[in-house]
Amino acid sequence: MSFVETDTNVVVIDPLISRECAHKALELYQSNRPGRSVIALIYTHSHDDHFGGAEAIVPPKDPTSSTYTPDPTFPIHAPDGFMDHAVIRDAHEWSIYIDEAIGMFGNETDVIFSSHHWPTWNDQNADPNEATENQILTLMTRQRDMYAFLNDQTLRNLNNGMVGTEIAENLVLPDVLAKSWYSQGYYRSISHNVKAIYHRYMGWFDGNSAHLWKHPPVDSATRYVDCMGGASAVIDKAKQYTSDQDYRFAATLLNHVVFADPTNADAKTELASVYTQLGYQCENGTWRNFYLNGAQELQSGPVAPVLSSDQNLAAMALELNQLMDTMAVKLDGLDAQYESFTIDWYVYMSSYQRQDIRLTLSKGALTNHARIPDLEPDGSADLTCTLKHQDLVGLVLGTTKDIRDNPDIIYQGDTCKWCTLRKYLTVPDAGFAIVTPD
Repeated sequence: MSFVETDTNVVVIDPLISRECAHKALELYQSNRPGRSVIALIYTHSHDDHFGGAEAIVPPKDPTSSTYTPDPTFPIHAPDGFMDHAVIRDAHEWSIYIDEAIGMFGNETDVIFSSHHWPTWNDQNADPNEATENQILTLMTRQRDMYAFLNDQTLRNLNNGMVGTEIAENLVLPDVLAKSWYSQGYYRSISHNVKAIYHRYMGWFDGNSAHLWKHPPVDSATRYVDCMGGASAVIDKAKQYTSDQDYRFAATLLNHVVFADPTNADAKTELASVYTQLGYQCENGTWRNFYLNGAQELQSGPVAPVLSSDQNLAAMALELNQLMDTMAVKLDGLDAQYESFTIDWYVYMSSYQRQDIRLTLSKGALTNHARIPDLEPDGSADLTCTLKHQDLVGLVLGTTKDIRDNPDIIYQGDTCKWCTLRKYLTVPDAGFAIVTPD
């Protein structure tokens, strides 16, 4: 979380992942810089570690309610597509936008800071050999060049027949970039990002026919272990690779044993030790976390993540189509394949703004779109509900089970359609295993 002070107040940027963290951070700031009020809150992008603590910075108007009702006079500025998620970030576009920022701001910027990194001031002498250099321009041009290099060299090698893992194993940065502190692999790595760039362009399939229809992990593991002479033989081989400090291949062998037989305590103990060593050796913080969490799961079993008991604020921030989509991804499509009906929602987002959306269950798919009055007139759906936004959120989250339980919801048609839909919605198991088979 970053604080930018005006003459008398303060702007908060990216309020961390939870209200508790953000509250402590704001408390620490205000204890050192008292008397400044928060006048603006900025999210740099829509990942939860950049907005999850917003409630601690801008609390709900009614402190007894988890429903946040924004002040209609408070302006909200966001670019088109801000709510879209970043499946795989585009290194080429990233480089272009950094170059654009250099042209717009590079010569008039005093400090540059980003959410996961230390700030750089223009007048600091980061390199004694470059004491007169504009440090911000140096950082930005090197970041621009790094992203362009990773993107273009991945494509160059791809076009010469190398697959993602081969490119990631061999690609290194030019000397100047490799020696820059802000180009080090502390948060992700070249290896990680090159494979992501490859996947962005090529998808999961690398063109090798043997990879087109592989067995799933358990079936593959069972066959590999059988071919290599059984679990004991594979574990012995893995121990040899561990002794040779080839922890990567030791992990591959032991992973096969664990997936072939998750009750094999020797394999799990040995693999936990290998993951621990890989974690200790990692400069990359996120890889280290994966390795050490993998070791923990092998030793203690999977641990369900601690999730907020209050999903209401996040749900209230979604567009209506996104709110409907949260149900679509919970639908057991095969069980629901013979059901067919529509529900129209007339949703009052505020006292002066209504949005209409149609929800359709058909052939195992739950789809939605903004209602088209000329084609879908009032009363043409199996069920029509007129309600406030927060009441719809309550239905979707399950805090209200039945439409008839809320006297504020006006409905027309068969309310059993909603009950039928709810019957097919499953609850995800957030505590699933990762390094062991379910």
